[in-house]
Amino acid sequence: MVTDAAGFPAPPSRRLEAVFRADASAAIGTGHVHRCLGVADELKARGHGITFVCRSEPGHLVELMRDRGFDCVVLPAGIGPEEDARRTVAVIEAKGVPADWVVVDHYGLDAGWEKIVGRKTRRLFVVDDLADRPHDCDVLLDASHGEDATGRYDGLLPARTKLLLGPRYIPLRREFFGRPQTPRGPRPVRRILMTFGGNDPLDMTGRALQALDHPDFAAIALDVTVGTSNPRLEDVRRQAQGMPQATLHVQHPQPSILMDAADLCLGAGGTTSWERCYLGLPSLIVVLADNQREIAERLDRMGVVRSLGDGNRLTVEDLREAVRSAIGDQAWQLASSRAGQALVDGGGIARMVRIIEEMGA
Repeated sequence: MVTDAAGFPAPPSRRLEAVFRADASAAIGTGHVHRCLGVADELKARGHGITFVCRSEPGHLVELMRDRGFDCVVLPAGIGPEEDARRTVAVIEAKGVPADWVVVDHYGLDAGWEKIVGRKTRRLFVVDDLADRPHDCDVLLDASHGEDATGRYDGLLPARTKLLLGPRYIPLRREFFGRPQTPRGPRPVRRILMTFGGNDPLDMTGRALQALDHPDFAAIALDVTVGTSNPRLEDVRRQAQGMPQATLHVQHPQPSILMDAADLCLGAGGTTSWERCYLGLPSLIVVLADNQREIAERLDRMGVVRSLGDGNRLTVEDLREAVRSAIGDQAWQLASSRAGQALVDGGGIARMVRIIEEMGA
């Protein structure tokens, strides 16, 4: 198959209609939506029709989806899976055009939802990494576990499901895969990126700022990112303003710029871990949710990151000592950077698009 420099196939012969079902909220974070937005951007650029469906939970990203040029239908907060499925079907029917694909990235939906919605779409694509519930889908993608993890889904999938496993399917946005993957050489730590997700439910940003407000780090620049949905935004703003070396970035439009400039990252163990891998940014990661724990431990064993464990157990002194240790270990920094770039090649979305177009033709 002929592909372009980024790995995308030739322009499609037929326009597809795709519905994305993903939520963001203060409780679950923003990773599901951002993951889907990267894929949706590429499908839209290739001429396909895209609609998002999401619930109106506190911390949703509806305006972000609409600002990116997507139709977004909002469901009521707090509805159950069956009602969610019926309302998603109503969205598909209201379009007046059959859905070729429904893409669902949601830990709270399973085979019951998929059976209802599946009657109104030609194909159903599930993004998951928990393997804790049955699915009824044509494709399931789990980029967080390797190709040797097929047994995780034994008994959870129908025989027809195409299973996509491993980091080669990590859906990095064009902001990242559009940048050349340049190896980093040894370098002193002069700039640290601090990023604990859009909502930061454990207030790790506040604790990390407190940890680095210390003479040992006075000469190191700090880039601190927070989302507009962070309930402690003003507290963090005041804290950062009291530290001359800190710059606060609220909903930064291009986090790749900050990652590229940083020498070390202190952040959450969510989807941005893969972005940091691609750019070769050595990282100390904190587990903020149960679904991050297994991946954090696996990346730590591989030498890609240093996992500091559960955020709710970390003290200010724990964070301070972890950063101090990482700054002094240039050999680990270099090995971490190389291991991360070897793990994530940036071609995940191109591979997803190829499968969506081939199976949807």
